[in-house]
Amino acid sequence: MAAEASNAPADAVPMRWATPVFLLVTLLTVFLPTLAFDFTTYDEYGQIYANPLVRSLSPAGVARMFSRFSIASYYPVRLLSFAIDYAVWGLHPAGYHLTNVTVHLLNASLLWLLLIRLAAGSRAGQGGAAPAERRAGRWLLLVVSGGTAVFGLHPIVAEPVAWVGGREELLAVLFLLGAVHAHLSADAAAGRRVWLWRGLSWLFGLLACLSNVVAAVAPLWIAATDLVTTRRRTLRRLAARTGVFWLLAAGTIVLKLARADPSRAGVDCALPQRALLILDTYCRNVLTVVWPGRLFLLYPNRVPEHVLEPRVWFGALFACGTLAALHAARRRPLLCMGLAWFAAGLLPSAQVVPHHIFRADRFLYLPMVGLGVATTACLRRLRDRLPFGMVAAGCALLLVILGVRTSAQVQVWRNSETLFEHTLRENPGAYQAHSNLGLYLLGHRRVDEAVTHYSMALAIKNDMPDGYFGLASALVVQGRLQDAIPLFSEALKIDPNLHDVHVNLGVTYVKLGEIEKGVAQYSKALAIRPDSLEAHMNLGTAFSIAGRYDEAIAHASAALALNPRFSAALEKLGALYSKQGRADEAIRHYSAALRLNPGNPELRRQIEALRQRRGEKVPAD
Repeated sequence: MAAEASNAPADAVPMRWATPVFLLVTLLTVFLPTLAFDFTTYDEYGQIYANPLVRSLSPAGVARMFSRFSIASYYPVRLLSFAIDYAVWGLHPAGYHLTNVTVHLLNASLLWLLLIRLAAGSRAGQGGAAPAERRAGRWLLLVVSGGTAVFGLHPIVAEPVAWVGGREELLAVLFLLGAVHAHLSADAAAGRRVWLWRGLSWLFGLLACLSNVVAAVAPLWIAATDLVTTRRRTLRRLAARTGVFWLLAAGTIVLKLARADPSRAGVDCALPQRALLILDTYCRNVLTVVWPGRLFLLYPNRVPEHVLEPRVWFGALFACGTLAALHAARRRPLLCMGLAWFAAGLLPSAQVVPHHIFRADRFLYLPMVGLGVATTACLRRLRDRLPFGMVAAGCALLLVILGVRTSAQVQVWRNSETLFEHTLRENPGAYQAHSNLGLYLLGHRRVDEAVTHYSMALAIKNDMPDGYFGLASALVVQGRLQDAIPLFSEALKIDPNLHDVHVNLGVTYVKLGEIEKGVAQYSKALAIRPDSLEAHMNLGTAFSIAGRYDEAIAHASAALALNPRFSAALEKLGALYSKQGRADEAIRHYSAALRLNPGNPELRRQIEALRQRRGEKVPAD
C-alpha cells in the first residue's frame, strides 16, 4: 500500500499547506465568476425548469427520481443533486453554479490527496540526510500540485463546470475518486474495517454509475490502481478485487442500451466505417487535450468517408502510441496507471457504442483525471535531471497559461447568447445553436431576431421539430396564431410525442376560442407526461373558460399535488372556488398562495373581497 501524506518531512509542512491553498485560490479565481452566469437554453430547461422530478425531496419524490428516466437518461443521482439545489435555491442559477464549482473543487482535492498517497510511497522508508528529505518533500508537493492543476485548470473542464447540465460528469468523477480512495483504505485496514471500506468503495461505484454511464470504466480504474499498489498482480487476483465493479458496469451499460432513445442514437453505419469513426474521434479528442485552441459547444458530427483521411491515420497512430506508451511504462506504475485511466476514460466517448453526439468537451472530463496522474509521474522523473527552481518556474508558468485560457473559455458560458454566438462563429452549420439562440431571444422578447435564427435552423435542417416549434412559438408572440398552427403540426408530424408542442398548440387553440381542440391537445400532452404541471394547469384554464369548474378544479388540484408549493395552482384554485361561491375554500387557497408570495397585493385584495362578501370587517392577513 502506498504511503500516506504524513510521510512528508516536517520542514515541508508550510509548503504542504501553501501549495494546495495556492492551487485552490487559482481554481476559485477561474471558476467563481460562473456564479453570475445565467442558465442556458441547452438542456437546462428540460432538466430543471420543466422537470417535475426535481421539485420535491419527499420520500415519494426521491423514489420517483430513482424509478423514472429523465431526458432519455437514467441518472437519478444527478436529479437528486438538482432537487437539493431547487430546495435551497429555487430557480436562482447562482446556487446551481456554486454546486458545480464545489464538486469540481472536491474532485481536484480528491485527486491531490490520491496523488499524495500514491507518489509518497516511492520514497517511503528511504534513508538519507534531512536536506535530502526536505528536497523530496518539496518535489512531492510540486509534482502532485502540477498534476492536479493539469486536471483542474485545463480549458476542457470549462464546459462541465460552467454548464449546470454538465454536472453528471462532475458527479461521476467525484464518486469514482471516492471509490478509489475507499478501495485503497480497505487494503490498509484490518479486521471488520476492511469490509467497511470495501462496502463504501462499492457504494461510491454505484453512485458514480447512477450519475453517468461513463462511470462504467470503474473496474478498469480499480484494476489500474491495483497494479500500482499491490505486489501480487495475478489476473485472478485482479478479477476478484474488481468483480463487484464489473457487475455494476455491466448493469449500467445494459440499462443504458435497454432504454436508449432512438431519436438520440448515433449514426448507424457498417462496421468498417464505425472503425474509421472511432479512430477519427480518438484523434480529435487527443488533439483537443494536447492543444485546446478551438473549444466550442456542438462540434460537427462527421463520419470519415474513406480510410485515407489524415485524421483516421493519425487516430490509428495515436492509438498505437497509447499502447506503446502503456507497454513502455509497465515498470513505472504511476505513469502506467495514469495512461490507463486516460485511455479507459476515452472509451465511453469513442463511438464504440453509437451516440448522437460524437464529441464534446465534457466527455473529456473523466480522462483528464488520468492525464493529471500521468503528468505527476512525468514530473517526478525530472527530479534528478533539472533543478527544482526551474521545474517550479515551469509549473507556475503552465498554471498561469492554463488559468488565463480557461478563464476566457469560462466566459463563453455567461448566457445563451454568448454561448451560441461563439458556437456559430466556430461552426456556422450548427442548426441546434440557431434553435437554442432563437429560444433565448424569444424569452427576452427579441422576437424578430428569434424568427431569423429559427428560420436559419430550418434552412440547414428541415426535419428539425425544435425549429418548427420555436418558429411557431415566435409567431404566437407576434399574434400570428393561424400561421403558427401549421408549424406546430409539422413538428408533430416529425415526432408526435413532443409534450411541449402539444401544450403550446393547445394554448394557441384556446386563444382562438377553439376550446375543445385545446383540451384535446392538453390531453395528449398528459398522455405523454402524466406529471405535467403545464398540461394540468392549462386544462384547468380551458375548463374554467368553458364553465366546467369541477373539471378545472380537478386538474388544478392535480398540479398542486405534484408541487404543493406551486403558488399558481393555489391562485387558480382560489379563483375557481370563488366562481363557485365557495368562499371558505377560496380564502384558504388564496391565503396559502399569499404565504408563498407575501408581497402580492392582488392576493390580499381577493381575500379582503371574499371576506367582505361574507360580511366580515377583518382585513386580510
